[in-house]
Amino acid sequence: METIKRIEKVLQNVFEDKNIKISENTTANDIPAWDSLMHMIVISEIEEEFGLNFSFNEVGDFKSIGDIVNCINNKGN
Repeated sequence: METIKRIEKVLQNVFEDKNIKISENTTANDIPAWDSLMHMIVISEIEEEFGLNFSFNEVGDFKSIGDIVNCINNKGN
């Protein structure tokens, strides 16, 4: 759950909304301001938070927060 909490904090900062709460099932559609431009900012901020880089294919496969969590965990963070 630590990973989800860290991602939640990133999203709260990016969207300047401390009320954002996420789960593994959360998708970009669940956050109204999350459009294609914001998606790249979110990914960049998550990469910075965890000190890693996602490949183009990995990002393309992200459909939910759970997918991001699994990718992070597979990278050993």
